Amino acid sequence: MPRAVAGAGEDPVHRLVAAFRAYCEVIDQCRHAAVLTYRESNGLTPEGLRTIKELELATSEPLRSPPRP
Repeated sequence: MPRAVAGAGEDPVHRLVAAFRAYCEVIDQCRHAAVLTYRESNGLTPEGLRTIKELELATSEPLRSPPRP
């Protein structure tokens, strides 16, 4: 996703579309792992939940950061 957002330029709409497309492509390719992760998250330890949350935040970071020059 970071690569897709970086390649979309500075327009926030283009960045959002690129991010959403990349996210959907990854989820489509790894849907079984994604479903398993969310289904089993209620059985994770607090540390495991923090790890999943950190990974989710890292995934969305390109959308929250301004484009780099």
